[in-house]
Amino acid sequence: MIKRDLTIRVKTVGLDGKDSNMKFLELDEMKKLESYAYDRYLENDAFLAMIISIHTGLRFGEVAALRQSDIDYQHKELSVTKTIDMYGNERKPQTKNSIRKIKIDDTLLDTLKLIETVDDDYMVKSNAQRVTWYIHSATKELGIKNVTFHALRHSHASYLTSRGIAIQYVSERLGHADVSITQQVYSHLLKSLRDQEEDKTIFLLNAL
Repeated sequence: MIKRDLTIRVKTVGLDGKDSNMKFLELDEMKKLESYAYDRYLENDAFLAMIISIHTGLRFGEVAALRQSDIDYQHKELSVTKTIDMYGNERKPQTKNSIRKIKIDDTLLDTLKLIETVDDDYMVKSNAQRVTWYIHSATKELGIKNVTFHALRHSHASYLTSRGIAIQYVSERLGHADVSITQQVYSHLLKSLRDQEEDKTIFLLNAL
């Protein structure tokens, strides 16, 4: 049994967390980055990775593990069954919720059809560092918020949430282990939606 607190006099260090507004792009910024990426994705798969995340909310490891065989063009679905870790190794996702099928839009489907691979190889071969470099370069050139790749996932979810898509579905789409995780991450947006619903409720009650 440890009788003395070993953490006495220990001081925590580090940087403050990013402001919630810095974790995702606003709609106009997301559209600018998406348009920029569409002009370049056939020559540079780093931009393809950005497009996929903007349209699906996939993590980078999930994007990097995608093959053409994961795309069901008939049913317009994308299967997430694996991920690429930081060492470049393919493995199964950490939680069962991360293994999922999500619906994808026609624009992304048409984009993925143009990606040619040999022997069903990965569609995106760039590593996370390379993709991050191109994101920073693009955001600087476009004059928009400088964000990480993971912010594209947040941008996807924030866009859906702000348009009134049920948080339960957003959570399922993101592959979160529990809806409470989604609620915590996007609490700033959910409060805004709550205020809107509150105003609607009072309007309806006044109309009785």
